[in-house]
Amino acid sequence: MNKTADVKILRATEKDIKELAQIYAKIWKKLGENWTKTTAKIVMEDFIKSQPDLIFKAVVDGKIVGGSMAKVKHYLGIKLSDTELFVLPEYRNQKVGKKLLQKLIQEGVKKYHVKIFEGITDGRKEYPLKWYKKIGLKQTGYVHIEGNTQEILKNLKGEK
Repeated sequence: MNKTADVKILRATEKDIKELAQIYAKIWKKLGENWTKTTAKIVMEDFIKSQPDLIFKAVVDGKIVGGSMAKVKHYLGIKLSDTELFVLPEYRNQKVGKKLLQKLIQEGVKKYHVKIFEGITDGRKEYPLKWYKKIGLKQTGYVHIEGNTQEILKNLKGEK
């Protein structure tokens, strides 16, 4: 394979959701997250319904090899938020992710005057954190937190 793939970045449509979801689930499952094609499809459908102009696919030789998507939020500035970027492993290091992210940010700036890009990545792993830092993203002082809703409600009920 070439070092730089001949990639086309196109707006994704509802017809692309199934294929994008398969790729997304495959990638994140390999990284140890509990994704299925069904759960990934739900995420893709949410993005295409809420922000259809900010979901893109990367196509190489007629095959979808990755995607990017974000939502615009007006919180302490206009931000590209809930950002997702995913590329099949065999197409990494070929500028596919770079082109997907460029298109996503360019569209956000052009259509919504976005000033800030934010996303979440696993800080315990070198990939892709090292790449994000290389292109100018910085770790913030914020900590990503999550928990089971039923457990939280139970704990809140018992809190004094």
